[in-house]
Amino acid sequence: MVIGSSGLVGYKTALAAGSEAVGTHNAFPGGSPCRTVRADLRDAAAVKKILSDESPDAVVNTAALHNVDYCESHAGEAWLLNAKAAGALAELCSDAGARLVHISTDYVFDGSKKEPYSENDEPSPLNAYGATKAEGERQVLARGHSVVRTGVVYGLSPSVLREPGAGRHHGFVLWVLQSLRGEGRPRIVDDQFVTPTLADSLAGALLSVARSGGGLYHAAGASCESRYSLAAKAAEAFGYDPAVLIPVKSSALRQLARRPPYACLDSSRIASEMGVVLPGASDGLREMRAQADAGYPGVWNAR
Repeated sequence: MVIGSSGLVGYKTALAAGSEAVGTHNAFPGGSPCRTVRADLRDAAAVKKILSDESPDAVVNTAALHNVDYCESHAGEAWLLNAKAAGALAELCSDAGARLVHISTDYVFDGSKKEPYSENDEPSPLNAYGATKAEGERQVLARGHSVVRTGVVYGLSPSVLREPGAGRHHGFVLWVLQSLRGEGRPRIVDDQFVTPTLADSLAGALLSVARSGGGLYHAAGASCESRYSLAAKAAEAFGYDPAVLIPVKSSALRQLARRPPYACLDSSRIASEMGVVLPGASDGLREMRAQADAGYPGVWNAR
């Protein structure tokens, strides 16, 4: 069962699982590659009934409130979905005999480290989003289930271009491409470092963890990039001139929530234990462009 199968990561995960998958949706019923049922994770009784009716062997939870600035100004709402609901889902999965794989984020770290974070590093979030996700991790792991941290996910699915509402966003790479397509000159920070992750590859990693057992894993792209270098590589991959990008410092954007200056993840554990290696940004963006050129899945007309 894929919680949130109409979102980017959920769509890719359900697609990779094939005929084995059943999905859930909440506000957006369309855009899933598999049969879905409606589920609001904040309604524990309803989720319990769904687990009983569907009897999944494994549950992959891709649902979250992940707009970082929205979470900062709506911390109570973020806590309900990212922390409380995650813990409740873990408990319900235990009762139902299902393995849970819960997605978390590089933003559980404060960015003070100067080399990629491993699973052994202690979380120290700077913002409400990171704090609620760190608490969700704690509750899921305490019940013997799995957590997979990732960062800056990008890719194409039928739903990625729908208009964002509260807590929703297009994703960094697609925002850059949309800005360039509109002949804009987006300002991109060059002092925040991340490990960009192709959604297709992340989906494979999530299924590997679902089939292999519990624990905490990092599953992120193989290259550590500044936001600016990632934007430049995305521009090049899609035939735009990266020279139009304007590099700025984080302080120039005056974002509501503090971002970690360095949030790169070390994914060597999942590579050594499961043979899962995710591509770096250049290779991942080339794959995204190839999908766009093929019309997949009809949401982007590449140059």
